[in-house]
Amino acid sequence: MPDVIINGVLSRKAGGHNYYFGTLDASALRSLTYVPLNEENPKPCPYLNEQQDGYQRWGSATRMRAFKNYLASHPSQFIPPLLLSAKDWTFVPDTAGGKFGALHANGLAAIVDGQHRAGGFIAHFEEDEIDRSVDFICYVGLDRSAEEQLFLDINTTQRGVDKGLSAYLRGGEGVVIAEALNTLADSPFRGRVSKQAGQKGQLFKFHSFIQGLEKTFKHGKLEHLSVDDRVDALIQYWSIIADVFADFWEVDVAILDSPDGGRQKMESKLLELTGFLTWSNLGPALLGEAYSETHGFHWETIRTRIQACEAFDWRKHGQYQGRTGTAGASYLKAELERLIPTHDHIPLTDM
Repeated sequence: MPDVIINGVLSRKAGGHNYYFGTLDASALRSLTYVPLNEENPKPCPYLNEQQDGYQRWGSATRMRAFKNYLASHPSQFIPPLLLSAKDWTFVPDTAGGKFGALHANGLAAIVDGQHRAGGFIAHFEEDEIDRSVDFICYVGLDRSAEEQLFLDINTTQRGVDKGLSAYLRGGEGVVIAEALNTLADSPFRGRVSKQAGQKGQLFKFHSFIQGLEKTFKHGKLEHLSVDDRVDALIQYWSIIADVFADFWEVDVAILDSPDGGRQKMESKLLELTGFLTWSNLGPALLGEAYSETHGFHWETIRTRIQACEAFDWRKHGQYQGRTGTAGASYLKAELERLIPTHDHIPLTDM
């Protein structure tokens, strides 16, 4: 008698190997699978069977519990199937020569890909008493060499979803605002933001762009602004910056868009992530102090303050050479704050 019979299985064959698509209950997962480790786990996993003399590193119980929490908060979400490899499982078709039937599971199948997902499913069952269905693809009859090669192929050729695309797919107000800035005709950033691999003429990845835009409104007076109001304010704010620093902005845009140009050849930091984060970090003070709930933004005051910085050295190889990225943006923000006048009288009309 087989240990377990898994019904409703689809049989496939490719490259001389048989593999099967099926579903089993999370409650059966621990008793049917193991992880072939290449060395002993100093902290044995509480959720998975682990065996040595294999080819994998041990997994992270923390990541498994995090996936368990994801399952708890997304009870109907599709989860990619586990990839298994079994030596002695056999397929019994419903009809002679048919592609559908049952897998007779004898012994343990190796988890070739998905040990953190498997651990999360098991933890969800054992700790939360939720017995989820677990989709799998199971190769049957692979020798150890072929199984190891399958593991290597998956882990050396697969690529995760780009962070920019992930940010876009998650949605939310930040995505709506960023997409507006990337598409509206009057936006200084139209067409400059990439969701996946950056294309020629693009400046920022979507997730980095969103983070900068969100920093801009970190001021109590601005928290209630609608999405449309934020889009309008950002277009106006960055249009002023582009105008005040036109010498840097226009030169780098021309370099960016030229046939033999590109981001690497730009001459200043202003249109790099460093400059973008610098002005995003300055946004709360510049915009918040010049905003009134009754009159909106006093743009002339904001322009005056930015104009006080027009002699600032944005050159890559200038005064602030080497000041780049998040840390560089914080440093440049402090330098600019020395130049920006404060406590101006802001009229309550014409705002």
